[in-house]
Amino acid sequence: MAWIFSYPGLILCYGFLYLSVLLLWVPGKRKIKTWQVSFVLALFFGLISRQVEWGGLVALALLAAGSYYSQAKNTTPKKRLAATSLVLFLCLGLASHQMPGFSNLLVLDHVYFTTDALPYTLFLNFDIAAIGILILGFGPALISSRDTLEQLVREYWQIALSMILGLSIVAMILGFVRIEPKLSIHLFLWLPTNLLFTCVAEEALFRGFIQKKLTQQVKDAKGETYWALLLASFLFGLAHYTGGKKYVLLATLAGLGYGWIYQRTKRIEASILTHFTLNLTQFLFFTYPALASAI
Repeated sequence: MAWIFSYPGLILCYGFLYLSVLLLWVPGKRKIKTWQVSFVLALFFGLISRQVEWGGLVALALLAAGSYYSQAKNTTPKKRLAATSLVLFLCLGLASHQMPGFSNLLVLDHVYFTTDALPYTLFLNFDIAAIGILILGFGPALISSRDTLEQLVREYWQIALSMILGLSIVAMILGFVRIEPKLSIHLFLWLPTNLLFTCVAEEALFRGFIQKKLTQQVKDAKGETYWALLLASFLFGLAHYTGGKKYVLLATLAGLGYGWIYQRTKRIEASILTHFTLNLTQFLFFTYPALASAI
């Protein structure tokens, strides 16, 4: 982790990227939002530190345009369909790291949290973080009131914790994890990265974009909104195919929980917090990322 002290350009690049996600929840009436300023600075220092190349910059510019026109109220149906297709295509390339133009920073390499676990590798993924920033940044207004957020937590924390308990039990039955409480020095790095990059991006794409778009298509058909939930959850599970069949099943079940909470609350914050709480629970109390014998 010598890069922390040796490369100030990297620090500024990812520092502004973390900040961009947080600033999504800072309200503002100006045309240029604070998150946009921070994201441009992250891109600038990303170019300087070679974390982003010009090809990646073009891809993100297209994603920004697609995110805006696919969610803007005054977009024509044909333009909305084209923009939505563009967003899905670009997100597929970015999320799978197949889109050229990015050199994501490796910060943890084959770390063993417990002796029976798979090795854990952590990248600071600029491409994945950008998905959450641009989809949410050009989407509907996010919660800007602390009181509103606290009310949301009060209303749904029991449901969220019940879901987390149920999934944890299923994961143990499948032999994917076992109870292994621990504290790691790497928590300080894992925590903000998992919340602001992984959870925000995945929930923005699968719940705030895919599930929402599917729901809008079937909103006039009674009961059909559950098909949107099922399909989005299935796609979420497939996105975790590299972890094996058990991981796909668990991710699909988790996606159903996140999606149901999102559908009930109409708040992306609810699914983000539930997603992160589940991940944190596993990190602190169970095998992480999974038992070596599970794959």
